[in-house]
Amino acid sequence: LASLMRRQIDVQELAVEAAVTGNRETALQALILDPVVDSVASAATVLDQLLEAHRDIVSPGFFE
Repeated sequence: LASLMRRQIDVQELAVEAAVTGNRETALQALILDPVVDSVASAATVLDQLLEAHRDIVSPGFFE
């Protein structure tokens, strides 16, 4: 149970870091580490869709 919780903490920490820095690679790492994501390709697709859907409120750094 502790290792599962640690993984979720890592996912959330990476997501926060990505949001603060606008770093696309860090956001992708967070998604890849999430246990519900089954592949790098699906993580990249989800990230692209999320960023595009919220383009007006996310850091411009995600699109560089």
